[in-house]
Amino acid sequence: MTECIMSMNINPQLDFFLKLPENMPIAMRYRHRLLVAIVLACLVFLVFSTLWYLCYGNMIGNVKPYYYVALLLIPSYLVLLYGIKRGGNYNLIANVTIVGVCLSILVTIFFAGGPLRSSAIHLLLVPVIMAFMLGGKTYGTLWFCLVLLLSYGMFIAGLYGYEYPVNAGHKEKDILNLVHWSYSIVTIVFLILVYEHLQLTMSSEQEVEKNRFQYLALHDPLTQLANRQLFEENLRMAIARAERQDTRVALFQVDLNDFKPINDTYGHDAGDAVLCHVAANIDATLRKSDLAARVGGDEFVVIFDRIENKNIATLALKLLDAIAQPLDYRNNKLKVGASIGISVYPTDADCGDCLKDHADLAMYEAKKDRLGWKVFDGKKNAGCIGMLHSHRKKTALHHRVSHA
Repeated sequence: MTECIMSMNINPQLDFFLKLPENMPIAMRYRHRLLVAIVLACLVFLVFSTLWYLCYGNMIGNVKPYYYVALLLIPSYLVLLYGIKRGGNYNLIANVTIVGVCLSILVTIFFAGGPLRSSAIHLLLVPVIMAFMLGGKTYGTLWFCLVLLLSYGMFIAGLYGYEYPVNAGHKEKDILNLVHWSYSIVTIVFLILVYEHLQLTMSSEQEVEKNRFQYLALHDPLTQLANRQLFEENLRMAIARAERQDTRVALFQVDLNDFKPINDTYGHDAGDAVLCHVAANIDATLRKSDLAARVGGDEFVVIFDRIENKNIATLALKLLDAIAQPLDYRNNKLKVGASIGISVYPTDADCGDCLKDHADLAMYEAKKDRLGWKVFDGKKNAGCIGMLHSHRKKTALHHRVSHA
């Protein structure tokens, strides 16, 4: 039974009775599900009790008090379910639920000879356990104190001579003892199993949510490629790995051609569709060790790890061909080209920033000369390199002074 309940996913059934906002914290969503499970369990218990009193009530004497309480609480719990479905106040519904459980147990104790004679006194543990589950330590402690005071009040009344009604004889009392113990054991085991199951599903949902936020923090929301942060991290790791293993890393700086006319003519939705199409095609050309990232509006970068110089031309042509694949968009074929600048570590640069600058310079050369792709040429771009490095040093110095 335990394995059966733990393996079941009861969340969809519980969510049927809930009306929760999408941005509700997972922990609060879990407590709402637990509240629904408890209210449903109370309803099942009351319906079963009512049927049992109707069929076998003559075995335990006068059952009218229990019967009337059950008939009163069944519609009350139905109203609570409706309130949960309508998004009612959680604390109010939780309190009313526990009050109903307490009331049914206190009536049972009262008409079974009071706390000194009734076998139902231990059932008062049930509302306390419910309170700890639904509201945590503080809420559970408050209900524990309240139930303790009620119990002591009934004990003291009995000690000072109050005669509680006794609706059962000696034989009937044995039957009641069996019923009360059965109810208490089944109820407590059920609550523990449901609580454990929901705790496990909550942990799983929190892990999924954590992974989702981590993914969103490191990926472009439109194309699902890596964003600049993930690109920078992977570039640092790739360079460190190349230095240890004496291999090469190639950085491809990709800038789309003829993208702006598509945005202006067909609208931004068409532009977004083209970007997603290009991103998917770029990603399809990569090995598992490579990484593509979107770092600007129509700018992409690709890190090729452990690359040989002889393969650079093949990869560049393959990338250009993938980008040039047309997109069918509302009966129109949308097509863009690209200019690719390439820089290789450690041939063209000795650090990540220099590698990016040199790939950028090569990309502008390719765009200017309409070559499609171009590998960085240190001799030809010597003047530009000096200006870039001087600007980078001034920027770094200004950053250090402003944060001193």
